[in-house]
Amino acid sequence: MKKKLLLLGTLFTIAVQLLAGAAWADVAFSTSDYTNGTIGTVGSTSAITGDRATNFGGDTVVFPFAAGDRLLAADRSSAGTADDSVYIYDPADLSKPLKNTTWPGARNVYGVEQVGYYLYVVCYTNGNVLKIDTRDFTKTAEYKFDNSVLPAGYTAKGVSIAQLGGTLYALFMVSDTGYPPSYQQSRLVKLSTDLMQLASMQLPENAHTVTTSKGQLYVASWGGVQDNKADASKSKLLAINTAVMGEAEVFNGSDIDGGQIAAIRFAPDGTALIATHRYDANFNTTARIYRLDSGLVASDKKLLKTLDGWSTTIVYDGVTGYFWISNANGQNGPDQLLAFDRSTGNLVKNFSAADLGGPAYFVAPVYRSSATPPGSFSITPTNMALATGETKNVLVTGGTVTWTVANAAIAKVEPTSTTGFYHVTGLAEGTTTMTATLDSDPTQTATLTVAVSASGGGSSGGSGGGGCSTGTLGAMGLLLISTFFATRRR
Repeated sequence: MKKKLLLLGTLFTIAVQLLAGAAWADVAFSTSDYTNGTIGTVGSTSAITGDRATNFGGDTVVFPFAAGDRLLAADRSSAGTADDSVYIYDPADLSKPLKNTTWPGARNVYGVEQVGYYLYVVCYTNGNVLKIDTRDFTKTAEYKFDNSVLPAGYTAKGVSIAQLGGTLYALFMVSDTGYPPSYQQSRLVKLSTDLMQLASMQLPENAHTVTTSKGQLYVASWGGVQDNKADASKSKLLAINTAVMGEAEVFNGSDIDGGQIAAIRFAPDGTALIATHRYDANFNTTARIYRLDSGLVASDKKLLKTLDGWSTTIVYDGVTGYFWISNANGQNGPDQLLAFDRSTGNLVKNFSAADLGGPAYFVAPVYRSSATPPGSFSITPTNMALATGETKNVLVTGGTVTWTVANAAIAKVEPTSTTGFYHVTGLAEGTTTMTATLDSDPTQTATLTVAVSASGGGSSGGSGGGGCSTGTLGAMGLLLISTFFATRRR
């Protein structure tokens, strides 16, 4: 029965794609030649789109929010001497921003996370996190790391932020003002949504990324100075036990290829794309891109490509199942913005600096086509059959939601690392409902009915109700089906 459902979902996906034509997910990108920057978008089934925002400084970064329906661009060209200029865009129209503002204390924006109405913005220069209300884009609260707990001459710099179950985790690198800097242990701070500190822990030097996968928090670090003398064994990926703020090493740079771990991103099924860096005596950088299955066994890595440059960002597009990576080197060369297929690791897109209008810098998954508007709220499927212990996906389009489970003893729902996807797990035999309330408009709700049995079964509403092992095609079909007839709300 599951094979029949998957086949029907595949056929329906193909039919919808043929009818819709323009229905695709895009990524937004920024370019930088160190002096000037631009912002553009590229369709996953097309070349660079016509829209382009120009006249930015050479250190402009982009982040998605509102399930990819909005784009935040921060021009960091002041190098921390002034608050960043922040621009909010609808990715469908880059001709002018919806909002242009500054936020007191937002200097060198390094990461953005969303919970409900609010954005949480981590900033490098001031070592702080800002809470931003997306209804008017004003700052409502701030957390600042207390540098008095650090050795004299050292300060904390905000480098990454993630949320897990509605709790925030802000990552701070700790260094002095030397060049190259001297590092102390990094800090991971657990925060409430009101930016109250709940706990903290020390981590390896020069940590750079906090991210999640399948309900697990991970932190990646350089392990110290980035140069040709670096000890790759100190560059680590750590799994974090958030209950006690403990750590366990997953692997280190020596386990991969002897380089330092530079970037990592997970797909909903736990597949990871990893970039490592090696440097020569002149600081020329070679980046190697690897794919790892969800078991994260370093010896099972698959080398996908070797690049001349450094990998600034890796993101995952849950519609196409592509990992996108920007390969920044400040030069007008090839291999600037690349997409790899999650399941095969094959290179499916490769844009040069000439294609982009400048050297690639940052990349962010967004939704540009009016045929696939995340602004239309829905969940897919609306009915699901599970076996006890079995996990399947539910897809939410239109924004972030808060779940209410009628009987939490029968099933549970958990967020994934990809916006819009949630894991539903059967716990005990029985039937329960799960109500999703749209955070940006609590008057909008949708209900998922979950039936749990000893043997499980299929799910009505399309093949995307299947487990993670069914691959990306079912999820793509569901998103296309659920959004094809929707109209974007303005």
